[in-house]
Amino acid sequence: MKSQTNHQFNLDPITSGIAVALVAIVLWVLGALSLGLSEPLRFILILPMQAILHYLIGYYCIRFGQVIGYSNPIYLFWVAHSLHYLQIYGITNLIPICQPSKVGFANLGFTIVPDQLPAANLSVLLSYICSAYVFTMLLGRLSEKQRRLDIRELLISPMVLFFGILAMLIQLAASIRLGPLYNSTLGQQLLDSGRLYDTVSLPEKWFYSGTFIFTYVPILVLALYAILKPASQRLKYIILIIPFAIIAIFSFSILRQRSYAMLSTVSALLPFTFIKSIKVFIIPFIPIITILVYFFVTSLRGDTIDKLGTDLDFSSFFGGANQDTILLGDTAFNDASYNRAGLDSISVLIDFQEKGILHSKFGFQFISEFLAGFPEFIRLIVPDNLLTNTVEEVGIAVGQSGIDMPRNPYMAFVHDFHWLIAPFLYALIGFTFLYYLTLLIIKITNSFPRILGVLYIPYLSIIFLASSFSSYSVFLKVIFPWFILLMLVGFLTKNYRSL
Repeated sequence: MKSQTNHQFNLDPITSGIAVALVAIVLWVLGALSLGLSEPLRFILILPMQAILHYLIGYYCIRFGQVIGYSNPIYLFWVAHSLHYLQIYGITNLIPICQPSKVGFANLGFTIVPDQLPAANLSVLLSYICSAYVFTMLLGRLSEKQRRLDIRELLISPMVLFFGILAMLIQLAASIRLGPLYNSTLGQQLLDSGRLYDTVSLPEKWFYSGTFIFTYVPILVLALYAILKPASQRLKYIILIIPFAIIAIFSFSILRQRSYAMLSTVSALLPFTFIKSIKVFIIPFIPIITILVYFFVTSLRGDTIDKLGTDLDFSSFFGGANQDTILLGDTAFNDASYNRAGLDSISVLIDFQEKGILHSKFGFQFISEFLAGFPEFIRLIVPDNLLTNTVEEVGIAVGQSGIDMPRNPYMAFVHDFHWLIAPFLYALIGFTFLYYLTLLIIKITNSFPRILGVLYIPYLSIIFLASSFSSYSVFLKVIFPWFILLMLVGFLTKNYRSL
C-alpha cells in the first residue's frame, strides 16, 4: 500500500519547492501592488526569506514523504508542522508587512512592531531549517516497524464512523448548552473565572471541553472514512457527511468560530473531489462556498448570540444577524491582517526582549506553557510563576488583559532567548519534545488501531493550529474521557479486535 502511494506522488523535491516558492512570490508581489507599500525596503528584505521558507516547505514535504511514506503518521506530523508555518508565517503576513497601519488592533501599539518584522522573518526561517535538520536526524533512529506505519490502517474501522457521529452530536449539544452563555466579548471573562461551566455537570465538562479541542476534526474524520471506503460505497457516506457539516457550521456560528466553520466546510467537501463524475465541477466551488460560510458566520457575530437569551430565542437570533453585514468587508480585511499573522507576535517579542520589557525564565517558558494546560489539581502544586503563557506576559507588560495575539509554540523560545538563538533551542528542545510526544501517541493508538487510531487526527489538528504548548497538554487532558468511552464501546461490542 505504501509503495503505491510513493509511486503515485513520485515528485521531485527540488521542483516542488521551486513551484511553491514561485506561487508565494507571485502572490506577495501581486498583493504588494494592490495594497501598496509603506516601506518598500522592508518588503524587499522579507520577500527573499519568504521565498526560501516556502521553497523549504515544498521541498521537505516531498523529501520526507519519499523517505518514510506519505501515509506514515510520523510523516504526517511533519506535514502538520509545515502547514502551521505556511498558515502562520506565510501569506497571512502580507498585509502587516505591506501596510502595518491597516492591521486590526494595530492602534493598540503592541500587536505589531514593523521595524522588527525582518528580524522576526529571519528567526522563523532559521527555526524551520533547524526543525528540518533535527527531523532528519530523528528519522535515522526510526525502527523498521515505525517506518512501516500507515495512517490508513487506523482509519478503516467502523469505530471511526461511531466516533465522528458521536463527536458531532456532542458538539451540537455543546453549542446549544454553552452558546447562550457566551457574551459579546467571546465569553473570555466567563472562561477566566470559570463561571461558564458552573451550571454543567462533570461529564458535560469533559465532553463539552472536548468540542473545543476536536473543533472541525469530527467532520474531517468522517470525510477521511468516506474517502477510504471502496468507490462503490463512497457516495452514501458522503451524503451522511452533509447534515453533519450543516450542524458544524451551526455550532461554530453559535460559538463564533469562523476558522473552524471554514475548515469544516473544506473537510466536508473534500470527499467530493474523489468522485470522478463531479470532481471537475466541485473543485472551483470549494473556495467560493468556504468564503460564503465565512461571511455567514461573521454576520452572526457581535451581540447577535446574546439575543438567544436563556430561552434560546432563535427568531431574535437570526433577526439580528444582518447587523454587521455592512462591515463584513472590513472584518475580513482585519481577519486577514492579524488573525493568523504570526510574524506580528514574534516582532513584538523581539522588541520587548531588546527593550528589557520581557525577562527570560532561563528556558523554562515552554515548560510553563505546557503545565498551564494540565488539570487544576496538578496546577495547584506548581508555582504560579511557572503557569503564565507568553501572551499573558505581554499583557502584563503593557498593563492590559485579554490581548488578541496569534499564539504559536515558537513564541515561548523567542520570549526566553535572543531571536538568533531561539531557533536552535526551539528545534533541539521544543520540536524534539513534540516529536517524541507524537511517537507516544502513535504507540498508544497503534496498540488498539481499530478503536483509538481515530484520536490521532485531533492531535494532528492541534499541531496544525498550534496555539501554544499548553494546547498539547490540554489535548491529553481532554482526550482521556474519549479514550475511556471508545475502549468501553469496544468492550461492550465484544468484538473490537475485528472491527
